[in-house]
Amino acid sequence: MALDIGTGDGRFVFRSAERDPDTFWIGVDANAKPLKKISTMAERKLGKGRRANAMFVHASAEDLPEEFKGIADEIFINFPWGSLLGAVLRPDPEFLTQILSVLKPGGRLSILTAIDPKRDQTELGRLGIEPASAHFEISIASRYASAGLQQVPCGTGSARELRAETTWAKKLKGSRQRRFVKLVFTASA
Repeated sequence: MALDIGTGDGRFVFRSAERDPDTFWIGVDANAKPLKKISTMAERKLGKGRRANAMFVHASAEDLPEEFKGIADEIFINFPWGSLLGAVLRPDPEFLTQILSVLKPGGRLSILTAIDPKRDQTELGRLGIEPASAHFEISIASRYASAGLQQVPCGTGSARELRAETTWAKKLKGSRQRRFVKLVFTASA
């Protein structure tokens, strides 16, 4: 089972469900508006856009449904923004406990961010985030490690290299100043 938190338009979930029919995919978003269209698609007949192995849930990362406890082999958080970006990059114990409670032992958490220090300055300032620091990723990794999530080496690159397949990712590719960072963690067994 895989969760995509902050799913947005749902394309990542639908494409993943199509490529990997043996995995059940759940798209989660705190904003109900983008889920309306994708939920309509999910209700279609099989073969007309519907995936039998995909569903969408209106919930926030900080308050996931109780039914999600211990079900996920993988969690994806692609291009978080607003409060989700704050939760991911300044993780507090409550957020980390919530994420860890959903992952199975040995499960993976993949986070993909795309920060442009100039264009995103207002939002980053509002969230109290300073990504320009050379130790930014190290500081984040240590917070995740203290909660029981160990970092797996991956790296930085472009949205294409990091296999970002969302509408938002396509928009982000246009910024040469935008720094794409992928962080991957595994839950302690």
